[in-house]
Amino acid sequence: MLLLANCGYEVYPYGYESFFPNLKRQLYDSQTSKVAGRIRSTPDLLVRSSSDQRVDLVEVKVRSASAAIVINEIELYQQFWPESIIILIIPSGNYFYAQNVHKLKPAGDYRPGDFCPLEEIFPLAKGLPEDFRRKLVRKVRTLCRNRDYANL
Repeated sequence: MLLLANCGYEVYPYGYESFFPNLKRQLYDSQTSKVAGRIRSTPDLLVRSSSDQRVDLVEVKVRSASAAIVINEIELYQQFWPESIIILIIPSGNYFYAQNVHKLKPAGDYRPGDFCPLEEIFPLAKGLPEDFRRKLVRKVRTLCRNRDYANL
């Protein structure tokens, strides 16, 4: 994720889509086994802070609305990746939010208030230059309008 990388974090693809792109549809179409559920719910990124050597697994969710945010996979994340973090990107308010998976309720609709500003979990994001943040916000608005989340 460009945002975290520009804040000084090392960011690496981690999710299975990065390594097995053809497997994605097959896992969603097949009967769900515990192994398939674990693979399907693999976080998107491995994020490392070189300043304190902290390593996090991060799932990125982009939603085009902020009123009722639906994240259906929370129970899978809590079962298989409870130490992971969800970064939520929505086109309003602070735009960039985060929360530890184990702190979210298991299912249902979420609100931005269920998450905290990204900087609270990733403190290096506080140093993000304002002009870069404005560019990212414009990009989020465009991508949400076009539903082109892959290019964030």
